[in-house]
Amino acid sequence: MSTHRVDAANRSLAPKGVRDRHHPEHVAAIRPLILAAVALAGNGLLAGALAASATGTATSSVPDATHLERVRACVYDVSCTRLLVAAHRMGFKGPFENTLWALNQNSGKTTDLLEFSVRETWDGRPIVIHDDTLDRTTNGSGRVRWHTLAQIHQLRIKGMETERIPTLEEVLDAARGRVFLIVSVKSASVLTVWKAIKSQGLARQVILFLYKPRGQSRELNQLLAEGEDILFMPRLHKGESLDALTLAGLARRGIRAYMQLPLRDTIAELRQLGRELLDKRVYFFLSDQAPQIYEALPDAR
Repeated sequence: MSTHRVDAANRSLAPKGVRDRHHPEHVAAIRPLILAAVALAGNGLLAGALAASATGTATSSVPDATHLERVRACVYDVSCTRLLVAAHRMGFKGPFENTLWALNQNSGKTTDLLEFSVRETWDGRPIVIHDDTLDRTTNGSGRVRWHTLAQIHQLRIKGMETERIPTLEEVLDAARGRVFLIVSVKSASVLTVWKAIKSQGLARQVILFLYKPRGQSRELNQLLAEGEDILFMPRLHKGESLDALTLAGLARRGIRAYMQLPLRDTIAELRQLGRELLDKRVYFFLSDQAPQIYEALPDAR
């Protein structure tokens, strides 16, 4: 992906009032953070950049801050070089993923961010589930979209008699004040998801990941035009090289690279890969091996 295309993405996702102002002082008032998914050449990594309006640069070195506050400060400060790792599917892969149980296992000082997916039911309610079908993780079957919320509530997570698919509101409520979130908006309305986030008072504790940015950008534009302050990540195409983006050029534009790390068999292999990326000024990762990354790179935190 070229630098030109990154700039074009920024313009298309900006509110019209900002997009039409080309004077440098107006451009400087916006701090683009854009997050997206691109394959890093030779490594099969996903990458991106984070975007938010400039509401003031947060410091990332408050000595008495809680873990959540330190993570939030670093997320909002594009100059922060502290390692940030988001636990993919709330840190589990299998039936227990993306459940309230998983959130409770991975909230606290050990995990920086939790990532999960949101889809809508037949009656338009956002629920937290990775797949577009119920078969793999629940005792139900068929597509999520074919079921009402009431029907979803009758199902149980495989191997967990008391655990069911949570609603987005339930997850947000459970995470409040505990852990920063990446909400991957898959088959759901951006407007509906953002309304739930705002109603829970978590606007500054969430990054929106736009899984299908071409189809979701209109709703995002609407929210930005209304003055909403949203951290968001549009997903880029797989198979494109991160090297082509020129990390130094992204840094000058205030754009932070974000990557999904492939699985590695040993701590030593994770350490080597992590060091290579940190040397390239990439500090923000999505991973299925968050605890192992923390172990491999303890001094980067």
